[in-house]
Amino acid sequence: MKSWNCAKAVKRQFVCNVVTLAGLTLAICGGYLAGTSCSALNREGPDVTCDDLRNGEVNACKDGIIATCVGDRVVYRVCDDSKACDQDWQLPGAYICGESKAE
Repeated sequence: MKSWNCAKAVKRQFVCNVVTLAGLTLAICGGYLAGTSCSALNREGPDVTCDDLRNGEVNACKDGIIATCVGDRVVYRVCDDSKACDQDWQLPGAYICGESKAE
């Protein structure tokens, strides 16, 4: 009877080790993949102040992120298209995310 319990304990330990190893592998690989995909999607946006934006008179755009001054702080809007700033229809200082003015 003791040998059966021992075999059961060994089997349980083996399953526990496999589950732990799988969990650890998933955590490492999942973290790596998440970090890689986030880095690939990371955009900086314009590095500006409200003085640069003439206290809200104009806005700035870089990597699909529009910076606007609201009150005394810079507010950022992230466009779906990372190339929105470079579109032919953009007006410098009056950037919008989409060609349609009804945003």
